[in-house]
Amino acid sequence: LYLHLHLHLPMSLHGSVYPEVLDVTFNAIGSEVATASADGTSRIYDAKTGRLKSKCEGHEGEISKVAYNYQGTRVLTAGIDKTARLWDPTNGECMQILRGHTEECIQCIFNFTPFCTK
Repeated sequence: LYLHLHLHLPMSLHGSVYPEVLDVTFNAIGSEVATASADGTSRIYDAKTGRLKSKCEGHEGEISKVAYNYQGTRVLTAGIDKTARLWDPTNGECMQILRGHTEECIQCIFNFTPFCTK
């Protein structure tokens, strides 16, 4: 997987030669990159160095989409295993599994409003 970062210079993300990467997203400040992969993992990389920071494992099948919350403290993934999962990007720990979907999850997104109001 190659991303064009910093003046469009190609950067290789170490640890992503295999599997196929299906989605990529940056956190809000651009310091981290999260990937969604065909092997059911999401990997978190340092955007400046390309170093692997953590690996989120647990989906049973490929992950189609990945998203950061506004604060960059959580990652949400959507998988063909009919679940969405909430992760801690600092250590790859699964915080919550959202079950009950009758079909594969093909999209996920956080509400990017920085402040919640009633």
